[in-house]
Amino acid sequence: MGTLHMSAPVRIRPDWQEIWKWFVGLGAGLAGIGALATLNLMYATMLTSFSISAMMLLGGVLHIVHGVGAPLHRRRFFWLASGLFYVAAGFSVLMMPFLAASLLTLILAVALGLSGIMRMVPAWVRRPAGWGWTLASGSTSLAAAAVIASTWPGNSLWFLGLLLSVDLLIQGATLTLVGLSIRSLTR
Repeated sequence: MGTLHMSAPVRIRPDWQEIWKWFVGLGAGLAGIGALATLNLMYATMLTSFSISAMMLLGGVLHIVHGVGAPLHRRRFFWLASGLFYVAAGFSVLMMPFLAASLLTLILAVALGLSGIMRMVPAWVRRPAGWGWTLASGSTSLAAAAVIASTWPGNSLWFLGLLLSVDLLIQGATLTLVGLSIRSLTR
């Protein structure tokens, strides 16, 4: 005979009684930004390229600072060179954001295709439990890669913006639902 397992009621800490509003507010804000991004996917793609550029520039500066700050380190030259390459790449992306978006879109298509193949082959060859789901997942990635690659480079003007807007919409909806769940537990 099995045992009946009952869960204890969930207790919310007193400081969480009001925090649900922050989750809902942040979620609504992110969803709003995501919806705004869908209005102009080309602009959202350009902003994505600029944010990548900013991260590369910052990473390059940090490498250079590390190389200068560690003058006795034997590999100082490599840190400086790495930083200079990062800065050069960051400036290249900044000066040619749509070329960068085009290359990133192509890289994404290749990565999705390879990822799909790497899931499909072992699933088909070994056929472990649930292999059909893994095969379907890999096939979906491979199909997405084919669609992206077949419309490249034309899709480069809007594709990264679409990914950004969808991600923001999903994050916003998720945080809103988390906030509403917390609220329902505090009542």
